[in-house]
Amino acid sequence: MSNLREKYHVSNPICKKEGYTFKKKHCLCLKKRTRKLKPKLKIVKSSESIKVPKKSNSSDKKPPSIENEPNQSMKPWIEKNQFYSKYLDVELKKYPNFEGSILFELMQKMTNCQLIIGNSSIPRLIGEFISKIDSSTVINSMRGLSGIDGMVSYSLGHSLNFHASNFLLIGDLSFIHDLNSLLFMKQNNISMHIVIINNNGGGIFERLPISKFDPPYEKILFHKHNLNFENIAKSFNIPYLKIESMTKVSLDSFNKNIVNNNQSITEILTNAKTSEKIRRELLSNKS
Repeated sequence: MSNLREKYHVSNPICKKEGYTFKKKHCLCLKKRTRKLKPKLKIVKSSESIKVPKKSNSSDKKPPSIENEPNQSMKPWIEKNQFYSKYLDVELKKYPNFEGSILFELMQKMTNCQLIIGNSSIPRLIGEFISKIDSSTVINSMRGLSGIDGMVSYSLGHSLNFHASNFLLIGDLSFIHDLNSLLFMKQNNISMHIVIINNNGGGIFERLPISKFDPPYEKILFHKHNLNFENIAKSFNIPYLKIESMTKVSLDSFNKNIVNNNQSITEILTNAKTSEKIRRELLSNKS
C-alpha cells in the first residue's frame, strides 16, 4: 500500500508544485480517504410494530363543490349568474319573437333528450341568453372550422345510438347547406326533430358595422333566399310545422308535433334586423 502511495506522490503535480516530501503529514498522498457507510438496518421483531408516518398528499383532498362551497373567487360569478337569470326571466317575455326569447322558450321544453346546437348565430344567442339548462338534457355541438356545413348529417350520426328524443337547433342557411341528409334520415328512420330559426338569409353579420351600409350588405353578406321549407319537408315526407309568432298555442302545437311523430321539421320565422336591435338593448341594460 505504501509503495502505491509513493508512486502516486511522485506523479502528483500538486505535491511537486508545493514541494511536499512523501513523509510529511500535510502531504496529500498520505491523507486517508473516508467513505460514508450506510446505516445498518434495524431488525424488528414480529412482536414490535413499525410506525410509518403518513405523508400528506394534497391530491387526496377533494375540491369543494362550486354550488355548495364556492370559494371567494367564484362568488361574484355565481351572484352575477343568479342576477342575470332573474333578469332574463322577466325581460325575454317582453319580446316573444326575438330569436333569443324563442331559444329560451324552446330549451325549457327540451328535457330528457339530446340537443344538438348548430353554428353561426344560434350558439352565440344561447351563450348570451340561456342561463339554465335542465340537467337531463345532453348537449352536443360541432364548433370550429366546420362552419355551417354538414350540420344535419352530423346531428343524424350523433343520434343513431341515442334512444331518447333528438333535437337539432339550426339556422336557415345551415339547413339549406345540408338538405340531402334528410334522405338519409328518412331511409334509416332516425329519430330527429329539426327546428329551423328562419330569418331568411342569416343574421350573424348584423352584428358587424357593415350591416349599416346598404346595398353592399344586402347584396354580399345577407343571403336572402325566400325558400319554402314546407315543400322541402313534403318532398321527403317529413311532418312539418310553421310558427310565425311564439304564443302558447304555437308551443302547444310544437309539443303535439313532437309527441305524435318520430321525425319532424319546425320552421320558426324571425327578423334578423329586429332581433339584433333587441339583443343589443337587452345586453346593454343587463348590468
